[in-house]
Amino acid sequence: NLALIIEGGFVGEDDAAELIFRAYPVHERKLEVMEIKSNEGMTMLLWAAAHGRDAACEWLVKNGANLLATNKKGRL
Repeated sequence: NLALIIEGGFVGEDDAAELIFRAYPVHERKLEVMEIKSNEGMTMLLWAAAHGRDAACEWLVKNGANLLATNKKGRL
């Protein structure tokens, strides 16, 4: 699960998140995975930012996460 990998901080150059992204061809569904929201309306990027996971935020943005995603309260 990519969300658990992000949560665990495995986003370095040869870490799990990168290996998963390299293993699968790029297609529109890959980006959809990054925008799945939790019960609180948090995408992986929103969660990483809220928890001070700078490296995860950088990795997510580099790989196409939506910078304008909002949570259930409409916050970026």
